Amino acid sequence: MHRPVLAFASIVFTTLVVGVLFAVECSTPALAANQDLLDKAKAAIAISGIQCDLADAREISLTNESAPNSSRGGRRGGGMGGGGMGGGSRGGGSRFDDDSGGGIAMAKPGAQRTAIYEVACHEGLGFVVILGPSGPSGAANSDGAPSQAPAVSDAPKILAEPFNCLELEESPDKLARKLRCQLDANKDQSHGLESLVASVNITCPITARHSLGHTEKASFFEIACQNGEGYILTTSRALRFDQTVRAIPCYSVPPDAGMSCTLTDVAGTLQALKEFVSTKTQDCLPVAQRLVGISSVGNMVFEVGCQSGVAYMVRRTQSNSFDTLTACTEKAISNSCKLTNLTAR
Repeated sequence: MHRPVLAFASIVFTTLVVGVLFAVECSTPALAANQDLLDKAKAAIAISGIQCDLADAREISLTNESAPNSSRGGRRGGGMGGGGMGGGSRGGGSRFDDDSGGGIAMAKPGAQRTAIYEVACHEGLGFVVILGPSGPSGAANSDGAPSQAPAVSDAPKILAEPFNCLELEESPDKLARKLRCQLDANKDQSHGLESLVASVNITCPITARHSLGHTEKASFFEIACQNGEGYILTTSRALRFDQTVRAIPCYSVPPDAGMSCTLTDVAGTLQALKEFVSTKTQDCLPVAQRLVGISSVGNMVFEVGCQSGVAYMVRRTQSNSFDTLTACTEKAISNSCKLTNLTAR
């Protein structure tokens, strides 16, 4: 009486087992391919010198862009949608133009291909790393067994230093457009930049950011913060968190620095500061000003030097208004003032 039921259950069980075995068998090559890609990307990271706890990777093909290879099978997208702020690589940095003969070196047609990897890092930043014709080695042998670590002489050569996703996004150059980051994890680089700022004990929820380019040894970024403050970040070329990071307030950037803030209304704020001091005092024609610092509650404190030789400390609240003015003759702040006894500039 129960045999048909048992027979049916047996058929169902057999079907499930076969289905599972078939799924495992079919997925094994895909998993192996993904692991091979990650291994190659990790090798590229190690050679390039960037600091990256790898979260995802894809190999970029400039000859067949319709089929990108991602370790997570991620969809092909538009990255961050393009920068629109210009920039690219300024300040003597590398060039991207692949038609000039002086940009990124690429393998010639018929030669072994150049290996190009986009990597997304748990630190919040993303990069494109370009390696020599042979690509990273040491991932696995043809029989699947791990290969020995390559000798130094066998290691692939870096044809160009790694490029961060933000500068690729904003560069108008032809090759840079082809190399723009497309992994989902690289769509927003703000988290990584916030981590860089936090490394110098500055809290800055970023509302806007862009690349100011790079030199041989350093990378530069401008960021605008939620509280109205802005900074120019100077980092190592490879954006390493274990190397020096400098955050220069936009209000303290020297006129001859070779770069300036465009995301923070520095001129408007300083004009409002001068008008506030002129209105609140009778003896001050402002001739100089500087940002003294940020208070523990996030208010900015400026010092304003006057033509008469006096100076004042002024507080700017997080609501972007000036509300407190204190003369530098006050004993509590006199030692902090540096703009007293100025002549007209």
